[in-house]
Amino acid sequence: MPDGALSLQVILIQDKAPNALIYEKETQIRGSIIFGEYVDFLFKIKNQGGIASQVAKRILNTLWDAFCQRKKTYKILTALSKSFDFPDGNPFKGEYPRIAPFLLAHSRKIISEMVQPYVNKVKRIHIDGFVLEEDVNNSPLYTCSKDTFKTLKVLKFKREGECHVKNANKVVWTV
Repeated sequence: MPDGALSLQVILIQDKAPNALIYEKETQIRGSIIFGEYVDFLFKIKNQGGIASQVAKRILNTLWDAFCQRKKTYKILTALSKSFDFPDGNPFKGEYPRIAPFLLAHSRKIISEMVQPYVNKVKRIHIDGFVLEEDVNNSPLYTCSKDTFKTLKVLKFKREGECHVKNANKVVWTV
């Protein structure tokens, strides 16, 4: 079946052996070359704070949406419904969904490297943030001012308190 805007023909070999889509070195382009100026420019605005910061964050999020957002299909099922078949075609909204696993892998690598020194204190890692458990009788794992993210351009202290991780998507905070 043709793939998006490139109209490539992809044929999956089904011989009971593992499959992989391997990109030749000369066809690879680093993300920093494609998105570097765009992201750097918007991060400078985002780190200034205020309304412009919120707009810059939203624009940065649209980059993810453009490449990786999935289509949502809704169907009401009742006791009388016989079956439900998933729609055919591309499950993504964008035309280049193959970049999604690379973006996810890169962001997960960055987060895992950041929390590695505190691996025994990690309570939760989720997309672009993490929760560390601290012993209130010891000095904090991180001591930094609230605006340190402007210097680091990565971390932003968001919350302090007691955290209860209920499941992968549910976290309850108490002060």
